[in-house]
Order: sequence, then structure tokens, then C-alpha cells
Amino acid sequence: LDATDTQMGKFCGADGCRKGWVAVCENPSTESLSWAVFPTIEALLAQSPPVDLVALDVPIGLPDRGARVCDLEARQRLGRRKSSVFPAPLRDVLAANSYREACQARTAAEGKGMSTQAWAIVPKIREVDGTLRSKPSLVGRVREVHPELCFCQMAGGQPMAHWKKPA
Repeated sequence: LDATDTQMGKFCGADGCRKGWVAVCENPSTESLSWAVFPTIEALLAQSPPVDLVALDVPIGLPDRGARVCDLEARQRLGRRKSSVFPAPLRDVLAANSYREACQARTAAEGKGMSTQAWAIVPKIREVDGTLRSKPSLVGRVREVHPELCFCQMAGGQPMAHWKKPA
């Protein structure tokens, strides 16, 4: 999808935050840009005027075991910045109620534990996964993106020179 397409309506980029989802939205027909915090992914998708496309910084489409090809390719493309893409959790991890349970589920499936970074975003992954599974009509409107790859693309294919946090 090309965000500059004049046929496209409102679109947003969003990331999970403590209060829900922070989203920056653009409406190409009015050339307006806005941002807001939404308590749930469903609230973000239900705003008016409707959002045609939401780009989320959260894994969508979880494997039963093994790494996702998209994560492996993203890491390869990012070179020295590859650590910004960590493996998506396995589907069984969504049922875990604690980091320990998540590690046990992954160990049972693959013989290795789970990163604390991946566990930290499991509630957001669980929310998006549940929403998309219960409302399949939303699947075409919600896409997974990785900001580091977006920045790399905007920089002519070069990974960013600086980290988002001070060294």
C-alpha cells in the first residue's frame, strides 16, 4: 500500500504504551496529522473518520515453533542494528500468565527460553491477536511494521547510525 495514494483514507502508525496504544494518524484528503492515545486496539480502529490502515509495531502471525522468516530477514537487513528485532513469541506463549510459564512453554516447544523483551510485549500481542481472530474483517486494515526497518528504508537502505537511547 502506498500512503501517498490519493484514494487512501486515514492511516495510522501505532505502538503499545502503558495507557494502551499511542497512534499518529494522517488523513491525506485533508492533509491533517494528529496523535492520540487509545485504550485498546479496537478503540483505535473504531475512530471517526474510519482508519483504512493501521501499522503496528507488534508481531502479527505467530509461529507454533521456530523463527518467523520476516524476523530473520529484518535482522539480516539491519546488520549491526539487528538486535532491535527480537524473535516473536510462539503462539503457546500467549496462554502464559507469567514470564516463567512463557519460558516453560517455549522450552517445551523448542528447547530454549524466551527473552524478557518479547515477554514484555505479550499483553499487546495477545490483544491484537485476539482482536484479529475475533474480527477477521480487520485483517486487511492492520499490518505489522518495524520502525527500525522503516527508518532504514527512509535512509536509502542504510540502518540508522544512532540508537534510540543514549549509549
